Formats: sequence, C-alpha cells, structure tokens
Amino acid sequence: MPHRYDRAFKQCDLRGRYPEEVNEELAYRLGRALVAVAQGGLVAVAGDVRLSTPSLKERLLAGLAEAGAAPVDCGTLPTPGYYFARLALGAQVGVMVTASHSPPDHNGFKPVLGPLPITPEGLAGLHEVVERGDFPAAEAGRIAQRPMRDEYVAWLVDTWREELGPAARALRVAVDCGNGSHSDIAPEVLEALGVDCVPLFCEPDGSFPNRSPDVSRPEALEGLAEAVRQDGADLGVAFDGDGDRVAFVDERGRALGSDAFVAVMARDALERRGPGTVVLDIKLSRAVEEVVREAGGRPVRERSGHTFMKTRMIRTAAMLGGEMSGHVFFGDLHGGDDGLYAALVMIELLGRAGRPMSQVAASVPRYAATGDLRVRFDGDPVVLQERLAAHAGQAARIERLDGVKAHYADGWALLRASVTEPAITMRFEGWDEEALRRVILHFLSPEPELLEQALAAAARR
Repeated sequence: MPHRYDRAFKQCDLRGRYPEEVNEELAYRLGRALVAVAQGGLVAVAGDVRLSTPSLKERLLAGLAEAGAAPVDCGTLPTPGYYFARLALGAQVGVMVTASHSPPDHNGFKPVLGPLPITPEGLAGLHEVVERGDFPAAEAGRIAQRPMRDEYVAWLVDTWREELGPAARALRVAVDCGNGSHSDIAPEVLEALGVDCVPLFCEPDGSFPNRSPDVSRPEALEGLAEAVRQDGADLGVAFDGDGDRVAFVDERGRALGSDAFVAVMARDALERRGPGTVVLDIKLSRAVEEVVREAGGRPVRERSGHTFMKTRMIRTAAMLGGEMSGHVFFGDLHGGDDGLYAALVMIELLGRAGRPMSQVAASVPRYAATGDLRVRFDGDPVVLQERLAAHAGQAARIERLDGVKAHYADGWALLRASVTEPAITMRFEGWDEEALRRVILHFLSPEPELLEQALAAAARR
C-alpha cells in the first residue's frame, strides 16, 4: 500500500505539486524527521521565491525547533546562496525549500545531512521517519534569523573583483533571471563588477509570469535571444527558477548547447590550471570527452542528478563538472554548482578570448544529436530498460551507469528514468546524420511509439 508522501520523495530531493503532494504538514514532518535522523544541532534553512515557499519554510522551521534543533532562517536565497550560507554558518545539516526548475505550482525540499549530498538511501530513511510520524518529545529549540543574501552578494563581488579584466568588463551581457531567485542578485553583482548588464525579467515573482523556470526548454530562451539581438549584447545568460542552472545565448541570439559551454569551460580550466579531472553527465556529447582529453584532462562519467554529480566531484577532487541540464559544478565551490558563478566564469573567459561567443563555441566538435527528449511514462521504467538493453546488446556495448546506454560503432543511445517526475528521458548521438538515424532505428525498434517520437525529434533538428 503506498504511503502518503510517496510521490514527493525523489532520488535527489523532495518535489511535487503544491499542496496535493508537497504541503505544510510534510514540511513540519520533514523538520521533525531531520532531527531524528541527524541528531539535532545547527540547521541552515533558506527558501526560493515561489509563492508557497514562505508557509512551507515556516512549518519546516517549526518542526525543526520543536524537535530540539537550532534552526537558522537564512531568508530568501537562490539555491547556490543557500549552499554558501550553510558553509558560512558551518552547518552540516540544512534544507533548501525549492522546486528548482519545476512548474510554478510545484515546490519541494533539498535536504543535506552531512558533508556529502544526501543519497537515495538517506532520502529513503527520511521518508520512513516522515511516514511513521511518531516523533519523540523534546525541549524546543530557538529559531534564529540570519538573512544571508547580502553576504552572498558580497562574497561573489569580492571573489570576482580581481578576476574580471578590462575586456570582460567591457562586454555587454543580457541577463534573464526569469523572475526567479537570482532576480535581485545577478544584476547587482554584475553592475558592482562593472559589467554592462541588460536585465530581463529581473523582478522576483514566484508565479513566473514571463517564461518557464526551466532554462533547458528552447522556448524559455526566446525572450533572451531577442534581447541579445536588439541590444547588441555580446552574450546572453539565463538562470532557472532557483539559480543553480544556467543557459547561454551567443551574440547572434542562438542558444549554446550544454555540450558546447561545458566543453569550452573545461578546456579553458585545463589549459590555465593544468591536468585535472572533469566530471561529465552521461548525457553529454562525445565531443566534450574529446575536448577534455585533448586539453590534458581526465573525463569521468557520472549519472545525471545533483546528488551524484556533486558527490563524484568531491570524491575525485575534480576541477569542473557539467550536466546536460545546465548545472556546472566547480572544485572551487567544494564541488557545488552556481548558475551566477558559472556566468561569471564564461564572461571572464569570453573577455580573454577576444572573439565572439559564436566563434569560441564553434571550436567544439559537433556530432548529430537529438538533444534531451523527455516523454511522460507511467509504466515501469526498469522493465522498459531491460527490454531495450536485451535488444540493443546484439549490436552495441551496454553501459548501466544510469538507465541503459548503448554504445554503437557510429553513435550511442541513452534511455533513463527522470529523477524528478514520472517520465523517461532519451538522447541519441551519431557521428553523422545517417548514423544518428541508424542508432535510433535499432535501439527503439521494440518500442514503435517511442521510435516515432525520437525520429520526429531528429527530423526537427
């Protein structure tokens, strides 16, 4: 029999529709459960700009305090600002109230129990305590107020004040905050650093009235692309709802794929700092691995998801990591990701390059690929993966790091379950257009409906 909050607990966090799947009762129970599992102490808490976040955060703080913890309310922050706050406070345990890039009517929680990101097993343990609900009596703790927004801004400005040269400061950058959690932070930081900033949708509004909070959707970048063309910007930057993902648009108003900007950043870091490890999401193009190797780096593949990527970053002491979804992880941030920090890295890089963004990106090899295809799927993804692996294994090498990835002689196919919703994601790459079609046809031939969708996506490229 399913438990009450089954749909809220995902592999890397809690997330769902508000108030049906995520609500104030869950927030309170989560606060009590965190203390039961983590044994109390200092707990850093922050929240994004979503309309339901204040009430969820209030009940979460109440649950923490009533269980005997010492919760610190760090205020309204982007998720990277919450990471900064947790480190600044020295808090091992923390919770960010956010649904990241999910639709406006969703919300959720990103809990941390120690120095490493929470694991699926750790979330399962929390889930069990939340559902059981038999919390022991405790002497109530006191909720402290410590807004960290200004400290986060000051840290970013201080970190980058000497890093941005005159050429970078001379760039014109269009910044689309999508009314999300970076809205009143990104323009302030860039202007304090002397960057010519063209703001777009930079008023915090948790209803996200102007575009989707998910910057991986091509339509979400249409307004930014138009702003870049109209204002003659050298670069366009967009952030997702909670500010940990980033997307870029070149000076012509064309979106850069994650493959391109991760490869560009990795190559630059390796050329300037010397050999090192770069962690790559399994969905990224073969081109990124090639760029990393040519620059003297060691590419390490990891499954998609913040928990898995950041843990691998920390355990391999990697200098940089990247995901297809727009997360960029930095060794300098203790393996963490920050969309605004990534934007500053790109601005500094572009200033030194002395060439347009389109030319910098064009130096990365391009193969025929479909992009990330997301399809709603209410069946058992494991059964689907096994069926496809059995078929593809006749002609390809099967990798099981995340879902099923089939490596063919002239390309690859990937199918995996989404970690945030009842859906599957697919991506296909071929060394040329014909190879791409062959890979899709062979991999999905047992699933005609999925095959039709994938071929249609390939045709739209």
